[in-house]
Amino acid sequence: MKRGIIWGREICMQGGPLSYLIYKREFGSDLACDLLDAYRAEKVTVETFLRFAWTMARTYDVSVSDYETWLTEFDLNEFSVAESPVGVIDSAINAELFRSGPSTKISRFFRRIRNALSRWLGTISEHLRA
Repeated sequence: MKRGIIWGREICMQGGPLSYLIYKREFGSDLACDLLDAYRAEKVTVETFLRFAWTMARTYDVSVSDYETWLTEFDLNEFSVAESPVGVIDSAINAELFRSGPSTKISRFFRRIRNALSRWLGTISEHLRA
């Protein structure tokens, strides 16, 4: 389980086999494919990563509200476009969905993609602070 703060709200996120079912039911798509697409994309959307965060929050606690309601539960006073939650969510994805295991060609590929994304997000974060 990974805890993260997104716009002033603590979110508990956990990955597991249930995550795939929850994601498929809510968004009609495959979690692994969408993760791969997100890490390959030239434009990373915050909304895509919020879907991943919600899925892991729902995996941790099945009583979490439906996706749209969950988004409305964030405190608008804490919201800022300059504060992107992607880094927090990416950290949870790495901890929960890409747990260490035997190193395979695909795991090394995902690790390279995640590292590149992390560097890119760090650069964007620095530019937003400037």
